[in-house]
Formats: sequence, C-alpha cells, structure tokens
Amino acid sequence: MKLSMWMIANRLAPLMDIRTEIHKDARPILSSARLAYATNCVHVYAEKDYVVYEGEDGDRIQIYNLSVLEAFEILQGVFDYYQDWEARVEEDVRKGNYRDIIEQTEFIFRNPILIQDGNTKVLAMSHVDKLESMDSEWQYIARYGYSSLNSIYQIEYENLEPENRESCSVFHWKQKVENSFHGISKALYIGNTECGRISVVERGHAVNAGDVQLLDRLGQI
Repeated sequence: MKLSMWMIANRLAPLMDIRTEIHKDARPILSSARLAYATNCVHVYAEKDYVVYEGEDGDRIQIYNLSVLEAFEILQGVFDYYQDWEARVEEDVRKGNYRDIIEQTEFIFRNPILIQDGNTKVLAMSHVDKLESMDSEWQYIARYGYSSLNSIYQIEYENLEPENRESCSVFHWKQKVENSFHGISKALYIGNTECGRISVVERGHAVNAGDVQLLDRLGQI
C-alpha cells in the first residue's frame, strides 16, 4: 500500500511531537523509508536537533528527540502498519465482516465511521459512548438503522460524473442544520448503481487530505 505524507503524519501525530510542511495535494505514492534518497520513498536524515522525513516535492515531517535510526524504524513501522491494515480489511470484506472493518479503521481516522448499503441501511457503525454528544443525523441513524430523508436530500455531490463513478469518487457532505457535524463520505458504485457508502464524521480529529486518501483506498477495497 502506497502512502502520502499526510497519511504518515496522521499516524504519527497522536504518538509524538511532530512538525509538518506538506502540500495540500501530496499524493499517496510513497512505498517505504530510506536512509538515502530514492524516488517515491521517504528520505530519513538528521538536520539541526531533529530528524526529517522528506517525501516528494519537498514535503517534510520533523521528528524530535529521536536518533535517525529510531526515526527510520518508526517510519518503516508506519508502512508496515498500513500494509497489515489493508490485508486485514481485504479479508474482512471477503467475509462481509463490516463490524470488524469499523474496529480496524476508526483508530486510524480518530473519528466515528459509518458503513451503509445502497438503501442507506446501516451495515456497521462506530460505537459512541454518549449518543447525545453526536449530531442529530448520527443519533437518527443509530436509533433507526437508516439515514433520514432530510440528510439524503441535503447531500452535496462533487465530482460524480458517470465516468468517475466506478472509481468511487469521494465527496464531502455537510448538513445545513445548526450544530451538525461535517465529514467525508465515499459512494460505492457498480456501473451507475450506487451499492453502498462509507462516511467519516469529524468529531475530534480535523479531516485532512490523508483521511480522504485513506477513505478512497478503503472504498476501493
């Protein structure tokens, strides 16, 4: 599984102090960590009092209080983590274990996840301790097992031309209701027929390009 610098930063941020200089459109083209520069790999080297992870086009993540070797091992562990995640999700998809997919993935997004079929019926969703802490749409879905008509009508589609549907284009949704949450959602298509949807609700971690890329990969699987 190829990663972007955003995806790497999202995995590292909860674990350590990092500084990022990443272009908004940094692509998932990175295949591994390297101690010497190599195309489409992350170059790991020391600079001043920190270690640098450098991707393509000058994208950088700065790591503090680690040696180069320690930083290299951590980064390679990030690549291994995502590779293992991809393999587990592929197996869960084959078995139809949607609940396990949620459990494997919500820790990466650090936000609640919802998987629905083409009729908006819930296949699996993250457990939230205090349901009242979520917005009205999440509460509705949790109680009734389907999206509300209000939510369906308010979905704002972006970049869903017919030729893009098989690639499961990502779009953003935003309910025009006071105190509603934002998030990202991916519609899944077979031909021109929508067969499902995966949504991530922004509840703590601010959604960024890495989350969109990870959701795109999840939808492809």
